[in-house]
Amino acid sequence: MTSPVRMLDDPVTIAGRTFTQGCDLRVEQVTPYRTGVEMAPLVPELEIFPDTRPGAWAMRIRRPLVRLGSADTDLLTHRLEAVAGDPAELVPEYVEKIRKATARRS
Repeated sequence: MTSPVRMLDDPVTIAGRTFTQGCDLRVEQVTPYRTGVEMAPLVPELEIFPDTRPGAWAMRIRRPLVRLGSADTDLLTHRLEAVAGDPAELVPEYVEKIRKATARRS
């Protein structure tokens, strides 16, 4: 995030969900389509999830924004660096797959 969260003058709808708040983002890396870092195995290591009972973390992660401490940021950054790449190379696959999925629904 490169700006504070603020109310949007005009809500934005993405994939059927309407968002009334937003912020500026800088995207430096992305993972290939439908890949990433699996969160469930990392729950015991992440400070953001103090309640480590099975499934208890899932509701917290569904919040639109979750502030991470430096230890959690370092852990996730390290894991992401192993799979992430340049958006210019990877985003076209996202766009292609989303267009195909949208066309199938029409």
